Amino acid sequence: MHDHLINSIALSLHSQACRKPSFLCRHSSVCLSEAQLCDGKKDCPEGDDEFCPGACLSIGKCPS
Repeated sequence: MHDHLINSIALSLHSQACRKPSFLCRHSSVCLSEAQLCDGKKDCPEGDDEFCPGACLSIGKCPS
């Protein structure tokens, strides 16, 4: 039980949230502005700022 509590605290210390309307890259602590989403340039380490659906859908930039 004690180890579980320590692991939970460690995970919460490493978690990050971005201020809205910023986008938090998955598996990363990188925050991007809406202008950086779906602009043809991969700004997130895994490129998830260019995924549709996902980041692009959230700002209405998915191709039809």
